[in-house]
Order: sequence, then structure tokens, then C-alpha cells
Amino acid sequence: MEPGPDNKSTIPSSTPPEHPRWMHHITSRTVFIWMGVITLLLAAEAGFLYYKNIQLERQIKSMKSFQFVPPEPTPTVSLLPITHSPLPTCRPRPPCLDATPRCLLPETTDMCPPDTTPTEPVTYTCPSNGWVDCMPGTGTAKKECSPEAMAWLKANCPNFQGGAY
Repeated sequence: MEPGPDNKSTIPSSTPPEHPRWMHHITSRTVFIWMGVITLLLAAEAGFLYYKNIQLERQIKSMKSFQFVPPEPTPTVSLLPITHSPLPTCRPRPPCLDATPRCLLPETTDMCPPDTTPTEPVTYTCPSNGWVDCMPGTGTAKKECSPEAMAWLKANCPNFQGGAY
């Protein structure tokens, strides 16, 4: 069938189609250079991947001959014994509440009751030379040098001279 006005077929024209304006300055030389750059980049990437693949294969081969031996467990040694003591059900009482003279802290209902364990009676004796040795030493403080003991010694020992420091 012959092309004609009624069958809507078109004959290709001999004029080239219009390109966008930005493409008018691109030459075939520019296209050739860019294709070369892209080819070089792809070749470099392929070489890098080939090199990494060879390294990976070497690692796998060396791991096949490797036999994993787990370490022996280290025995656990507890230096301090763990003891579970019951938690107090009351807030510890400040010692100054039971001292003489009593401190000015208010006593609250959540405080522990006062300690009612009997204390052994403290007996003092008058020193034979009138002096009490109060020189500091190792261990706890000497009971003869306490303020209570000094008050008792002054009141009950006629030849008491004081504490020697």
C-alpha cells in the first residue's frame, strides 16, 4: 500500500530532529573522552574487586587449616564472703539523743529505739602518785582519761593532780 494522505503514514524527513540547547556544544570528541574515563573507572573497580576476592580466598584457605581450641575456663575465686543480713526496719538513732546532755535533734517515730543493753559499771581507782597517764598509744582511748573519769577523780581523790599528756 502506498503512503497517502488518508492512511496517516509518514515518510521520514531528511532533517535531523532538534536537540536540547545544552547539547549543541557537546562534540563527539567530548563523548569519546567521557566514555574513556568511565571505562577506566570501571576497570579500576573490577581490578580492586578481583584483588579483594583473591585476599578473601587466601583467608578462607588459611582458616580451613586452623583448628579452634576454646580456652579453659578460669576458676572463679571469691575473696570476700557474701553475707545477706536483714535490712533494718528503723532508721538508726543518733547517739547524741541518748547522751548527757542530750542533743537538740528531734526524735521521730521511724527511729530505732534506744539501746537498752546494760553496760558494765565503770570503776575508777585513785592514782597512787596523783597523776593519770593519758599519753596516746595504740588501740582505744583510755577510760581513765575520759571527761567522766576526770570528774570522778577530782571529786573522790584528795591527792589527784590531773592527767599527764
